[in-house]
Amino acid sequence: MNKTVLIIIFIIAAVLRLLFLDKAGGLWYDELVSYNEAVQNDIFSVISYTLKTDVHFPLYQIFLHIWSNIFSFSDLSLRLFSVIFGFLTVVISYFAGKELKDKNCGLICASVFAVNSFFIYYSQEVRLYSFLLFLITLNLFSIIKLRNNFNDKKNYLYFILSSSMIIYTHTIGFIYVFGVLFGVLLYFILKKQHLKKLLYSYLFIFLICLPIFLFIIFNFEKYTSQINGYYCDYSSIFIIFQDLFTPVLESLLDNPCGYFSKLFAHFSFSVLFFILLPLLCAIFGIFTAIKKDKFCFVLISGSMLFLLAEIIAFKITDFKILPRYASDIMPSLLIVMSYGFSLLNVNKSKAIVVLFIFINLFFLIFSPQAAYKQNRNGFKILAGMINEIPVNKNDYILLWNRREILDKYIPFQTYKVSLLKDFAYRSETMLQYEKDFKSCNLDKRKNILYKYFYDNIVPENTEQYMNFIINDMKKHQKFIITMYDKFETYNKEVFKELLKNTNFYEITSFNDLLTIKTLTDIKKLCDEKLNYIETKKQSPFIIIVYEK
Repeated sequence: MNKTVLIIIFIIAAVLRLLFLDKAGGLWYDELVSYNEAVQNDIFSVISYTLKTDVHFPLYQIFLHIWSNIFSFSDLSLRLFSVIFGFLTVVISYFAGKELKDKNCGLICASVFAVNSFFIYYSQEVRLYSFLLFLITLNLFSIIKLRNNFNDKKNYLYFILSSSMIIYTHTIGFIYVFGVLFGVLLYFILKKQHLKKLLYSYLFIFLICLPIFLFIIFNFEKYTSQINGYYCDYSSIFIIFQDLFTPVLESLLDNPCGYFSKLFAHFSFSVLFFILLPLLCAIFGIFTAIKKDKFCFVLISGSMLFLLAEIIAFKITDFKILPRYASDIMPSLLIVMSYGFSLLNVNKSKAIVVLFIFINLFFLIFSPQAAYKQNRNGFKILAGMINEIPVNKNDYILLWNRREILDKYIPFQTYKVSLLKDFAYRSETMLQYEKDFKSCNLDKRKNILYKYFYDNIVPENTEQYMNFIINDMKKHQKFIITMYDKFETYNKEVFKELLKNTNFYEITSFNDLLTIKTLTDIKKLCDEKLNYIETKKQSPFIIIVYEK
């Protein structure tokens, strides 16, 4: 009977991760970053390119590189890599639950992991999160096995490898690992167990990860000066738990402004049934597990330290809390919740598990907002719009940030320029305050630049670079501006009026302000010096075509 149930759970997990896998829009911005890292010529090039251009460490990209060289760099193949680790996470969760208590607990764990919308969503995305969730679940499994068999050397090996691989995958994963190490050490000290093997394990983890720690130390400014342009307030913490325990995924790209007021202003049966009820079930399960088994503190020690570190970072730095940035905490909370469900008497356990699974599965089957149905706003759409013009070999394409972001879909040579890197960050005003920006947060940067935004004068550096481009262009050569449709309505007058609105200025990210400012500058110069040809729209993108 148990085997049949387990097979059904695994089939459901696989189907939910494979449905609508080949997204029509292709890869979105962050996924194309992963592609550009993995597509390098060899493993050493992958490592070098990733460390140079990304904030994350290159283990995921190395595995993706190997996989894609075997099976292809197609969108479907790239996504399938995440699917495999998403499915393996469900499998490992079963063994973790079984090791923690019994087969029934394993089945509850597997079913909860199988229908988890956050896990499903990132099992279909070409990013590190599915791989990371697998590693953390494997790490938890190794910790549970250590508790049950302290003398088995294989358990130490699993513990060392999974801990090290987490650090080599996620920039801030070491915070989670340190929390776990502290929790495990404290547990075995209190149990008065022999600690020699455990301390040796910690030494091996430190030595294996020493290159990463040294890299962080020598490149500390790179990780502390990153501009995180997302919106964030304390409701973001609630959103993390909503995305973890409920099927309603709220913050896949950015956190919504004033989430609590919007949630309760539009309170409905749907909010009650699909958000609040599963959250209450989850809290009850976690509370039950912690109350009855103090080992649960060990399992969530890394998660609690990690979340605390993110809250502190949000408070004192420009770090913004997003669910995907907090994915490290999720497997342990789901396992502890499932364990709590299994500790209830049979009737109560069945009722709460069936209710929890039913809510998640019902939403996944019938809601258009189900995780696997979510639109990725893929850049294949943008590339198709550009190719329809058609674009010629030496035309100029203005892209938001990374110049290589469309290389997968526009493989032939064009001149690509970056709105942020080549224009916004290179204006004389930005360069003037460059040193000040390194020592102040985003709000202060916005205050410093308010006059720059409000005066709305085209910077000399922007004008000079545009003049260089235009003078270099030959007759009938095109300059193509690409942007998201949310920026369509902005011109210099509209932007200036909006800047008078304090609320608009507060909730608009630093990057968006720079983007709007620079877009209006470049459009003004193009209108003056080039011939306007056409504007093409296909949600969520717009392109404006000019010609010399």
